[in-house]
Amino acid sequence: MAAASVDPELEAVVVAAVRAVVSRHRAAAERRGTPLDPEAVVRDAMAVLRAVLGVLGPAPDGASTPGGRVIVERDVVDAAPGGRLVVPRGAVVTPLARDAAAERGVELVRAS
Repeated sequence: MAAASVDPELEAVVVAAVRAVVSRHRAAAERRGTPLDPEAVVRDAMAVLRAVLGVLGPAPDGASTPGGRVIVERDVVDAAPGGRLVVPRGAVVTPLARDAAAERGVELVRAS
């Protein structure tokens, strides 16, 4: 049985998304002084992966995928603190990016 080919960009985004979810949950557990809840980690990771695959995954029946992208923490960190970050139409904002935006006072604005 031949191994399925995976788009390297998609693989990198999936790995980064899962790492970000685990990191966010680990930090929250440490702040609360509670153990990491693996079920919550998996639940959040699956939600993020569904969103990522909806944007970057293969289009069904050869249809083209709308030009979406994933807004990650790095995008927010690169924005000016207290500034605005325009989120392209169809883009997905990761939970870690939303947290970073709140911490840095960056307003996430959906493009119309």
